[in-house]
Amino acid sequence: MKFFFNAPTKVYFGQINSDDLRNEIKNYGTNVILLSGGLATQKIANEIKSLLEQFCNVHEFNGIQTNPLIEYIELMAEKIVSADVIITVGGGSVHDSGKALAVALTHEQKLEKYMTDGELSVPGIKKDVIPIITVPTIFGTGSEVSPAALLKIENKKRVMFSSFLYPRATFMDYTYIRSIPQELCINSSLDALVQGIESLVSSKAQTFSKRFSYSAIERSLRGILLYAKGDRTDEVLQELALASIESLYAVGQTTVGAAHAISDPLSGYFNIHHGAAVGALLPYVIEVNYDYASEEYDNVKRMIEKLLDRSFSSVVEAILVYYEEIGFDRKHLRKTINMTTFDITYKALIDESYNGDMEGNPRDLDDGMIGYILDKTFGAD
Repeated sequence: MKFFFNAPTKVYFGQINSDDLRNEIKNYGTNVILLSGGLATQKIANEIKSLLEQFCNVHEFNGIQTNPLIEYIELMAEKIVSADVIITVGGGSVHDSGKALAVALTHEQKLEKYMTDGELSVPGIKKDVIPIITVPTIFGTGSEVSPAALLKIENKKRVMFSSFLYPRATFMDYTYIRSIPQELCINSSLDALVQGIESLVSSKAQTFSKRFSYSAIERSLRGILLYAKGDRTDEVLQELALASIESLYAVGQTTVGAAHAISDPLSGYFNIHHGAAVGALLPYVIEVNYDYASEEYDNVKRMIEKLLDRSFSSVVEAILVYYEEIGFDRKHLRKTINMTTFDITYKALIDESYNGDMEGNPRDLDDGMIGYILDKTFGAD
């Protein structure tokens, strides 16, 4: 067995300690750029800001939206006079914005020059960026510890990836999940579940990575179900937070697959929440992939059977029933899409699914297979 493992981000797990935050920031300076999301995270962001203002100068940008545009990041950079460290409070889009901002403040070219359609290298990022510290308020993407950022250029999702983008530290206060709307939490946690499953069946998976994958899947399945049923105990919130970071560590050793690849243009054209998109696509991606990773998929089925105490004829059936149990409504997701636009962009959705995320899929897909997955996900039952 041979593997390489690199997890340079320091993880502070548990309720935030102001002394830990102060000690971490003093390594970089006192001029802090604070980024935060929408109304759902503003109370938490205000608490963090109050802590920071005891020992830092804080310049805040709030209201960062899902799937941020690079033009917004560049306009933000133009307003900043001095920055020693960037602190991001929110979900994946906020952390991704912080990474892109760190590049914009330290590199001369437009951000588009540092982005690709999924290849895991961006030659233009050649030096350290402004240090980034993340404070996730929701868990699922793993962006709080990853060296990647997803942003929109016009209607297309593009990735920025570099070892220089690893956050220096993350403060994972799982109690923040209690303040997040349930639908948002479930959608985000589904991303961790899908990352776990796609890394498990990845063409690059190996024994070491599968340990993270299986653990992330098990924690996600159990944590999301209990959370959806109203359980907000520390134990459940910890499961969701740990599943997020484990799924990212699994993906870091492997790759994701078709669900993530196809979700990228969907999020770009229709602004669908990333976790909701990959979750909706997953059952039909598995259906197409099944013969190429049947053992791993059957193990996932057995996990769901044990959790729900019932048998299923297939892993696809198991996942669809599990979605019913957690209240994940794929039909509602369909209603958020303008089907006229869907039809117009159908060919582009297929073409743009052949991106870097597709490289780890356990089998090669063609246009017909991708079209089948889209039709099953968003077409009429």
